[in-house]
Amino acid sequence: MSTRDGLISVLGAAAFALAIGSAARADDAKCQDGVAKASRNVANQEQKKNRKCVKDAAGSDIDACVDAEGAKSAVKRTKLTDLVSEVGGKCDPLPAVGVNNAGTPAGNDVALGTEQSAGDILRGVFGDPVDGIVPGDKCQDAIAKRAGKKFDTQLKGFRACVKNAAPLSGQAAVDTCVAAGVNDAKAQTNVQVKLLNDMTNKCEAGFPVPGMEDGDCASCTDAATCAACIGRIVNCQACEAANNSANGTADCELLDDGLSNGTCGGPPPPCAIAEGRYTITYGVGGQLQVASIDGGTPGGFPFPSGGTIVQDVSGASPTACVHDTVVPAAGGFSVPVFCIPGLNFSVQVVQNGCGVGQIDSNGGSDFTITEVGDTSDSSVTCNLPAVGCPPGPPSNVAADRDSSVRVDITVGDGAADTCPGGGTANAVIVIPVTTTTWLADDFTCPDADGVFDGADTPILVVNQNLDFTTDVSTSSWADID
Repeated sequence: MSTRDGLISVLGAAAFALAIGSAARADDAKCQDGVAKASRNVANQEQKKNRKCVKDAAGSDIDACVDAEGAKSAVKRTKLTDLVSEVGGKCDPLPAVGVNNAGTPAGNDVALGTEQSAGDILRGVFGDPVDGIVPGDKCQDAIAKRAGKKFDTQLKGFRACVKNAAPLSGQAAVDTCVAAGVNDAKAQTNVQVKLLNDMTNKCEAGFPVPGMEDGDCASCTDAATCAACIGRIVNCQACEAANNSANGTADCELLDDGLSNGTCGGPPPPCAIAEGRYTITYGVGGQLQVASIDGGTPGGFPFPSGGTIVQDVSGASPTACVHDTVVPAAGGFSVPVFCIPGLNFSVQVVQNGCGVGQIDSNGGSDFTITEVGDTSDSSVTCNLPAVGCPPGPPSNVAADRDSSVRVDITVGDGAADTCPGGGTANAVIVIPVTTTTWLADDFTCPDADGVFDGADTPILVVNQNLDFTTDVSTSSWADID
């Protein structure tokens, strides 16, 4: 063979090899896109089936319905496995990245994982098993509908990214598309907003919605916090389904809500404090709020520095760093005698029983306190026993009830508290006290001898509760009834 002929042969072989390589890369693109599309099709049918389980519930427990594979989902699963396992098909040879071919037949793991994620959305919202479903409930149906639609939209966004970027050249490209699907603009704005609007308009039984009490959103307090929590659950499951489909390694723990807080498979963060006894010494004092009348501007007096609160702190709750606390009756709370400016009155506050509270050591709780009092309430509220409270006045006569003092207390305003200065812990404490107010015989304020004695002029002695919060406390008097 001549040198020229040899050169032509070499060039021809190189061109042939290049053609083979290009064909393989083209098939990679078709396989990666095909699997992402087929996985999304399985998800779409399964979320529709799950929504039907909720909508057509024959009873409270629909767990078996959610666990069962939908007939249309099964058809889509077969198409997915055929795509991955077909000899000489789009996925033969299998791409180096972007496709999970595990299972029997090949690719079955993708379908099963996608179906599992679709079901885990309802398990996250309504608990495992999925129960507490009210047949015909429009609120629960709306939740299932919008959550399923968001899941489908996110996997559609993942597929769009794969299709546009294919062939995916490496693991980073795969993980980029997983994140793109979770953060899909339509899913996070359009569908998420519709979920919030539906919950605002259709969830008339209150929050958390019935059935959600044993789910991951049991602590949500209104439409906004419940919808956000449900949206986070969907984010997690969409991420896990896309990761499973493409052998992705995207961090779903971060992608579901931007935090490494144990909400999507990651370990919960260590709590900032451990179980034990702690003493808080307040060095800058505070403000003792006094209720306004009929919505007027609330007043208040400086609360002195130098006081202490001793708390026996329990271990954290299993899902968050929220600790129950007890302020022991003996030596739990102390505060120096202080002065009410302008009136020259001295005030002594002495604990008269155990106090209780909570500390959220990593923040995020809602400890805003609002109190509205009525010096006379003639409604039946003051004659009906509340949970954990003794019965009201024995008489059911309105005139007798009208002598009752009523105080409505609300903890939380629907927004997580934030701490100025970079702090993270939220706390609320309620301590029963006896408050004694007097005018010192020598007119010093606070009283120079620090005690109320026979020479002083009594002003007021009252038993009350002191509410301490790291957020805002407001109180007022109003004609509630």
